[in-house]
Amino acid sequence: PKTPKPLNFEINQQLLKFKQVGMQDESSIRKFSLDMPGTSDSEPLRKLIHSVWSSAFVAHPYHHPTIGWRKDIEQVTSDGLRSFYDRFYWPNNATVSVIGGFEAESVLETIRSSFGPLPSGRSAEVDYADMEPKQIGERRVTIRMSGGMPAIIMAFKSPGIAHDDWPALY
Repeated sequence: PKTPKPLNFEINQQLLKFKQVGMQDESSIRKFSLDMPGTSDSEPLRKLIHSVWSSAFVAHPYHHPTIGWRKDIEQVTSDGLRSFYDRFYWPNNATVSVIGGFEAESVLETIRSSFGPLPSGRSAEVDYADMEPKQIGERRVTIRMSGGMPAIIMAFKSPGIAHDDWPALY
Protein backbone atom coordinates (compact mmCIF):
# COMPACT_ATOMS: atom_id res chain seq x y z
CA PRO A 1 0.00 0.00 0.00
CA LYS A 2 1.06 3.59 -0.61
CA THR A 3 0.36 4.55 3.00
CA PRO A 4 1.80 2.75 6.03
CA LYS A 5 -0.29 0.40 8.12
CA PRO A 6 -0.69 2.17 11.48
CA LEU A 7 -0.95 -1.16 13.32
CA ASN A 8 2.69 -2.00 12.50
CA PHE A 9 3.84 1.25 14.07
CA GLU A 10 1.49 0.87 17.04
CA ILE A 11 2.92 -2.56 17.91
CA ASN A 12 6.48 -1.26 17.93
CA GLN A 13 5.44 1.91 19.73
CA GLN A 14 3.91 -0.27 22.47
CA LEU A 15 7.21 -2.15 22.86
CA LEU A 16 8.93 1.15 23.54
CA LYS A 17 6.17 2.22 25.96
CA PHE A 18 6.27 -0.87 28.22
CA LYS A 19 8.48 0.96 30.68
CA GLN A 20 6.12 3.94 30.70
CA VAL A 21 2.94 1.98 31.37
CA GLY A 22 4.69 -0.52 33.62
CA MET A 23 5.46 -4.18 33.15
CA GLN A 24 2.96 -5.67 35.54
CA ASP A 25 2.26 -8.61 33.26
CA GLU A 26 5.68 -10.22 33.02
CA SER A 27 4.26 -13.51 31.70
CA SER A 28 2.64 -11.84 28.66
CA ILE A 29 5.89 -10.02 27.84
CA ARG A 30 7.81 -13.29 28.16
CA LYS A 31 5.26 -15.09 25.94
CA PHE A 32 5.42 -12.27 23.37
CA SER A 33 9.24 -12.52 23.30
CA LEU A 34 9.20 -16.31 22.98
CA ASP A 35 6.68 -16.16 20.13
CA MET A 36 8.85 -13.77 18.12
CA PRO A 37 10.46 -15.15 14.96
CA GLY A 38 13.89 -16.57 15.60
CA THR A 39 13.31 -18.01 19.07
CA SER A 40 12.42 -21.53 17.94
CA ASP A 41 15.05 -24.24 18.38
CA SER A 42 13.18 -26.56 16.04
CA GLU A 43 14.16 -24.85 12.77
CA PRO A 44 17.41 -26.39 11.42
CA LEU A 45 18.50 -23.42 9.28
CA ARG A 46 17.84 -20.90 12.05
CA LYS A 47 19.75 -23.08 14.50
CA LEU A 48 22.66 -23.23 12.03
CA ILE A 49 22.67 -19.45 11.59
CA HIS A 50 22.67 -18.88 15.36
CA SER A 51 25.44 -21.44 15.78
CA VAL A 52 27.62 -19.85 13.08
CA TRP A 53 27.26 -16.39 14.63
CA SER A 54 27.91 -17.63 18.16
CA SER A 55 31.01 -19.49 16.98
CA ALA A 56 32.34 -16.59 14.90
CA PHE A 57 31.99 -14.06 17.71
CA VAL A 58 32.97 -15.08 21.22
CA ALA A 59 32.92 -11.72 23.06
CA HIS A 60 31.02 -9.32 20.78
CA PRO A 61 27.22 -9.08 21.17
CA TYR A 62 26.87 -10.59 17.66
CA HIS A 63 27.47 -13.86 19.56
CA HIS A 64 23.86 -13.66 20.78
CA PRO A 65 20.66 -13.80 18.71
CA THR A 66 18.97 -10.40 18.45
CA ILE A 67 16.08 -11.30 20.75
CA GLY A 68 18.36 -13.37 23.02
CA TRP A 69 18.70 -17.07 23.72
CA ARG A 70 15.43 -18.87 24.42
CA LYS A 71 16.67 -20.17 27.80
CA ASP A 72 17.55 -16.62 28.92
CA ILE A 73 14.10 -15.35 27.94
CA GLU A 74 12.46 -18.20 29.86
CA GLN A 75 14.54 -17.54 33.00
CA VAL A 76 14.82 -13.75 33.10
CA THR A 77 13.61 -12.14 36.31
CA SER A 78 11.32 -9.12 36.50
CA ASP A 79 14.29 -6.96 37.49
CA GLY A 80 16.38 -8.34 34.62
CA LEU A 81 13.57 -7.70 32.15
CA ARG A 82 13.06 -4.17 33.43
CA SER A 83 16.80 -3.47 33.29
CA PHE A 84 17.00 -4.70 29.68
CA TYR A 85 14.05 -2.56 28.59
CA ASP A 86 15.40 0.47 30.45
CA ARG A 87 18.72 0.15 28.67
CA PHE A 88 17.70 -0.69 25.10
CA TYR A 89 14.04 0.05 24.36
CA TRP A 90 14.23 3.70 23.39
CA PRO A 91 13.38 5.37 20.07
CA ASN A 92 17.03 6.38 19.54
CA ASN A 93 17.96 2.66 19.57
CA ALA A 94 15.16 1.63 17.18
CA THR A 95 15.43 0.96 13.46
CA VAL A 96 12.43 1.44 11.21
CA SER A 97 12.38 -0.44 7.90
CA VAL A 98 9.89 0.50 5.22
CA ILE A 99 9.60 -1.72 2.17
CA GLY A 100 7.62 -1.37 -1.03
CA GLY A 101 5.92 1.43 -2.89
CA PHE A 102 5.05 4.26 -0.55
CA GLU A 103 4.98 8.01 -0.29
CA ALA A 104 7.99 9.07 1.77
CA GLU A 105 6.36 12.08 3.44
CA SER A 106 3.33 10.04 4.51
CA VAL A 107 5.52 7.35 6.06
CA LEU A 108 7.80 9.88 7.77
CA GLU A 109 4.76 11.64 9.24
CA THR A 110 3.42 8.34 10.60
CA ILE A 111 6.84 7.56 12.12
CA ARG A 112 7.09 11.04 13.66
CA SER A 113 3.59 10.87 15.14
CA SER A 114 4.15 7.32 16.48
CA PHE A 115 7.60 7.74 17.99
CA GLY A 116 8.14 11.50 18.25
CA PRO A 117 6.20 11.94 21.52
CA LEU A 118 8.27 9.26 23.25
CA PRO A 119 11.39 10.35 25.16
CA SER A 120 14.47 9.53 23.08
CA GLY A 121 16.32 7.87 25.96
CA ARG A 122 19.98 7.48 26.67
CA SER A 123 22.46 5.91 24.30
CA ALA A 124 23.16 2.21 24.71
CA GLU A 125 26.19 2.43 22.42
CA VAL A 126 29.36 0.67 23.47
CA ASP A 127 32.56 0.45 21.44
CA TYR A 128 32.99 -3.27 20.80
CA ALA A 129 35.93 -2.92 18.38
CA ASP A 130 38.57 -4.10 20.86
CA MET A 131 36.31 -6.52 22.71
CA GLU A 132 36.52 -9.42 20.24
CA PRO A 133 39.80 -11.38 20.45
CA LYS A 134 41.72 -11.93 17.22
CA GLN A 135 40.62 -15.12 15.49
CA ILE A 136 43.65 -17.33 14.89
CA GLY A 137 42.12 -20.16 12.93
CA GLU A 138 39.14 -21.64 11.17
CA ARG A 139 35.99 -22.34 13.15
CA ARG A 140 33.47 -24.96 12.08
CA VAL A 141 29.96 -25.76 13.21
CA THR A 142 27.95 -28.84 12.29
CA ILE A 143 24.25 -29.17 13.10
CA ARG A 144 22.44 -32.45 12.55
CA MET A 145 18.67 -32.27 12.83
CA SER A 146 15.80 -33.99 11.12
CA GLY A 147 13.73 -31.92 8.73
CA GLY A 148 14.71 -29.14 6.44
CA MET A 149 17.10 -29.25 3.52
CA PRO A 150 20.88 -29.66 3.82
CA ALA A 151 22.57 -26.26 4.12
CA ILE A 152 26.05 -24.81 4.32
CA ILE A 153 27.01 -21.37 5.53
CA MET A 154 30.45 -19.89 5.01
CA ALA A 155 31.10 -16.73 6.95
CA PHE A 156 34.05 -14.36 6.88
CA LYS A 157 34.64 -11.41 9.16
CA SER A 158 35.13 -8.10 7.42
CA PRO A 159 36.22 -4.67 8.62
CA GLY A 160 33.62 -2.19 9.84
CA ILE A 161 32.08 0.46 7.61
CA ALA A 162 34.49 3.15 8.85
CA HIS A 163 37.58 1.08 7.90
CA ASP A 164 39.58 2.16 4.80
CA ASP A 165 39.27 -1.34 3.28
CA TRP A 166 35.49 -1.47 3.55
CA PRO A 167 34.64 0.07 0.12
CA ALA A 168 36.87 -2.45 -1.68
CA LEU A 169 34.94 -5.36 -0.17
CA TYR A 170 31.51 -4.15 -1.24
